[in-house]
Amino acid sequence: MDYSKKNNWTVEMLQKALVLHTVIRPEERGNFDLLWKAKLECEKSIGGIIRPVGGKKWITIYKHKGYKIEVLNGAEVGDPMGYRLSPPLPGQEHERMYSTISDAIEAINSADGKRVGGR
Repeated sequence: MDYSKKNNWTVEMLQKALVLHTVIRPEERGNFDLLWKAKLECEKSIGGIIRPVGGKKWITIYKHKGYKIEVLNGAEVGDPMGYRLSPPLPGQEHERMYSTISDAIEAINSADGKRVGGR
């Protein structure tokens, strides 16, 4: 999701995110246009893009043989990095992360090949 675009925000989202970075003036509360202006000014001063609080979400970026390849949108330092499969491959006890989409596809194909060969 592109959080530099106005249409991806609501008043509530802006208020929750901005209180972590700046002081919200009374006239800004509940006013989308003033909150948006405050967000842009704050981003300029910090040199980055403000994201919604709790805005992290696993999103599907590709599907292969019934598996969704997902990435954590809004990931930060300390969060899982890379791609995961949903559902996990058979026999995987823990969630496995893949460095590339190609690695995830290769794992799916390998697991599929093992099932076919095991008949």
